[in-house]
Amino acid sequence: MSISNLYNIGMTGVRAQRLALDVTGENIANVNTEGYSRQQVIFTEDNVTTNGGFQLGTGVKVTAIQRSYDALLQLQLVNGGSAEQRAVVEQSALQRVEPLFNELGADGLGKAIADYFGAWQDLSTNPTGSAERQAVYTRGQILTDTFHQVDSGLTATKTIANDSLAEITASITDMASNIARLNGMITTSEQLGSGTGANELRDQRDLLVRQISEKAGISYRENSDGTVDVQLAGNELVVGDKYAKVYNSPPNSATLSSIYMTTVGTPPVSKGVATDMTIYSPTSTSNQLSYLGELGGTLNVRDHIIPDIKAKVDLIASSLANQVNTTHNLGSYFDATGAAQPGGIFFADATPITATNIALDPALTAGKIAAATGPGTLVPGNNANALNIAALLTTPLPSQTYTLSGTVNSKVVTSTVALPGLFKGMLVAGGGFPDGTTIVSIDNSASPNVSLTLSNALPPASPPTVLTFSFPAPGSKYTALVSEIGVAVQSANNVAANHQSFMRQITNLREANSGVSLDEELTNLIKYQRAFEGSAKLINTATEMLDIILGMVR
Repeated sequence: MSISNLYNIGMTGVRAQRLALDVTGENIANVNTEGYSRQQVIFTEDNVTTNGGFQLGTGVKVTAIQRSYDALLQLQLVNGGSAEQRAVVEQSALQRVEPLFNELGADGLGKAIADYFGAWQDLSTNPTGSAERQAVYTRGQILTDTFHQVDSGLTATKTIANDSLAEITASITDMASNIARLNGMITTSEQLGSGTGANELRDQRDLLVRQISEKAGISYRENSDGTVDVQLAGNELVVGDKYAKVYNSPPNSATLSSIYMTTVGTPPVSKGVATDMTIYSPTSTSNQLSYLGELGGTLNVRDHIIPDIKAKVDLIASSLANQVNTTHNLGSYFDATGAAQPGGIFFADATPITATNIALDPALTAGKIAAATGPGTLVPGNNANALNIAALLTTPLPSQTYTLSGTVNSKVVTSTVALPGLFKGMLVAGGGFPDGTTIVSIDNSASPNVSLTLSNALPPASPPTVLTFSFPAPGSKYTALVSEIGVAVQSANNVAANHQSFMRQITNLREANSGVSLDEELTNLIKYQRAFEGSAKLINTATEMLDIILGMVR
């Protein structure tokens, strides 16, 4: 081997070890950089030559600078992040709802129900007592106010969820545009670099894919050119350097938002609800968007979790009101002239049922309604005002739907009528008078919430009409709901904790596989430093040898 070969071996060693030192320094500098993957230098022998009949290498060369990357861990982080964020959103919403049903306080709904029926029990011991009558009336008012407070709290949680959609969709669009931008930079960089990997750019892009998965449930695919395509709700969100916009409309709390998506572009086309894809609608049962990520969790809270709780509270309110109204109306009181009057309803609806809130099929014009069916009592008649409003108020339900039918030009026409429920507008009617004096009293002492007997409210009376009825434990449904919410909160806490534990485990695995270990890098630093010094020493040795030979010639 000639001295020139020694120079070549030394020079390749110096260059290779200097590059390795650069990579090691990069790793150390980015030890705390989120998403950074440890890089390592891949050395191979340089070209082999024959010298003295032996095959000998001519030094060392760097064939690649690889990042430590595990595609399976990336997929697990993406899927796990989507599931975790949905769980966190739902957990947060249920934790906001839970205090509304906290019975440890002195003013909960359960206590209001118990106090209300306790006032009825007190009245049973003194049927003619004005104070007891007033207590029933007042406790009824407190009960309705408490129902309203619970409804307001649930509505506020639903509104918060709806209003947060604008920020979530804007974040998804922003991340999609950055992924597309990095895709373009990766392609350009790797083409100009003769196929060498744009490791830092890939790290940034992969981190964004993980972050966008926390916002919504996505799928993705890695392409041979180094780019990543991302799909949302089965539609292309990112393709190469093109991306789509995701947005909600209308972007306010007045109406429940739908989620829309444009086609991909650089930049995408302008948003247009009429032409863009609807990937989620609160009124559709065939939505493409999965309930994953922050977006999916928020929509699930808004359209399922909170409405389900509201419906159950509505049912408790309406069932209670139905029972009280029906029974109270069976009793009687005496008016100022001494005439007996029916007890009337105790709870009324603050939203009267009128023609303005009943939508009839235009085909059912005056005189055409022949039949009416529904949960209450309806009287066929000429128009919407033919509804027997008084009968409806005695049997309020959370959602009242009636089917009206009639014959138009020898053809049967039907119309579905949705009437406002009682819960939102529930108020105390007090038998028609605000002072409680016409509340039907109870003339025997029975166990609370079991069988009570009504009589005429105010003497004098010819033999009073005695009516026996039963209050089914009024708090039982509410107690069941409180228990259900408690279980739901605990379940949400457990699910969130499990997903968070899984993500910590996967993140730790990624750190072990791709993260920077300072101990390892410091060891490499010393190793490459010594190799650099050795290569430099080889060059010095070759120089000394050359000086000796030149000296011999002189």
